Amino acid sequence: MPLVLGGSAAAAEAYTIDNSCRFNGGDSARLTSDFVGTGSSSAAIATYSMWVKLALSDNRDTLISGMDDASNYFKIRFADDGAGWYLSIYGESPACHLKSSAVFRDPAAWYHVVIAFDTAQAVDTNRIKAWINGVQITSWSLATYLAQDDELFLTKSDDLTIGDFNSTEYFDGYMAEFVCIDGTAYDADDFGEFDEDSPTIWKPKKVSGLTFGTKGYYLDFGDSAALGDDVSGNSNDFTPVNIAAADQATDTPTNNFCVMNPLDNRQQAATFSEGNCKFQTTNGPLGYNTGTIGVSSGKWYFEAKVAAETTANAAQIGVSDNTGEEQYMQWSCYPYIGTSVNGYSYKGNGYYANDNSSVGTGFSTYTTSIISVYLDLDNYKIYWAKDNVMENSGTGRWGAALPAGTFLLPAAGDFTASYNVTMEMDFGGCPAFAISSGNTDVNGYGNFEYDPSRGGASDFDGSAKDFLAICTKNLGSDGG
Repeated sequence: MPLVLGGSAAAAEAYTIDNSCRFNGGDSARLTSDFVGTGSSSAAIATYSMWVKLALSDNRDTLISGMDDASNYFKIRFADDGAGWYLSIYGESPACHLKSSAVFRDPAAWYHVVIAFDTAQAVDTNRIKAWINGVQITSWSLATYLAQDDELFLTKSDDLTIGDFNSTEYFDGYMAEFVCIDGTAYDADDFGEFDEDSPTIWKPKKVSGLTFGTKGYYLDFGDSAALGDDVSGNSNDFTPVNIAAADQATDTPTNNFCVMNPLDNRQQAATFSEGNCKFQTTNGPLGYNTGTIGVSSGKWYFEAKVAAETTANAAQIGVSDNTGEEQYMQWSCYPYIGTSVNGYSYKGNGYYANDNSSVGTGFSTYTTSIISVYLDLDNYKIYWAKDNVMENSGTGRWGAALPAGTFLLPAAGDFTASYNVTMEMDFGGCPAFAISSGNTDVNGYGNFEYDPSRGGASDFDGSAKDFLAICTKNLGSDGG
């Protein structure tokens, strides 16, 4: 499967996607159709293109569905049958069911989905074609195609929903560049292309020059006050339901931001929401969860906030190489972030933890504060601030220099067994908690409560340092 990675030097001049929309399934978030009319053709001729970043929090993630008054329906979705997430194209009356043999299980990746319908075709396999990241799906574990000249509710129905089917299959994650072409069956290369210098990287192309047809639409999620606006020129707008301005994200296929990793959840069994930027630990063994992007050099920044905890001061926030999990398997003990030699944690009880020991000097307790984490891997230092006040007088903590190539991951969780902690993270792409100020890093990326560079102040061991959001644009230009 080709990689999708924004921000490489080779792709610097390519088309950029500025925004996406976060769908939180637990909120029943969706976009519903506001427009009426019929499609351009009596047969089903249409193309759907969308970029998605899956949260993998449930077993049914509907991209779009349509239903008529007789409850006949058609839907495009990702689903999980226990063996992995597959692409599903499913409808009743007319009957259709395609299930991809390939599975998609990466919560760190953006997937580009293109599905073209043309039921006028005599050969059934030409009536529905699908691509993921520019590669056509030719292997289906189930394959019942639409009959010749069948209509398609997705272009004929006035009851369309993006992000849900029948109030039971809500999408969890992010969507960007959601496009419907009515009356034309396009190929994937009309929406994206392989990078000429990195041919395994699939990147987007500008779609505004395509012919959308009478019932086509193009949602770019560029207006936070109207995230369902159609910018194709057709004014086929959708109405956001349980989607707010704060759900507009800058986490996109051309600038992929770190989020928490629901696959790194074996022992913790935490539950995730808000596009994997919020999680709750279980009422059981202590543990922590890590982010999707690790770094081994450069200077990096993120924020975290304790939204709730059953006992005060039970949270921990920091970074880890995640060998605590390995130690758990070897010792049958429960790890916290500072268990390993390369794990560094600021604990809610005011202690700093590293290498399975804690020191209580220079740190204060916290409950619902916003904790800023500054990670300097050029000088092997880590700093924390509580509500924009530097802890330990701005003196960084670290042990021995890291072995070459060691990747550290953002990490958060609880260090006290049997206490639930709900943590809200902000890596800059789409914060899980309300932001009142809106700071970016020096490269202009991220949306933070506090300035990652603290206005150039010499708060870091007496020096001024610029810390960056953990995103692929910054990784491409500043290492990591």
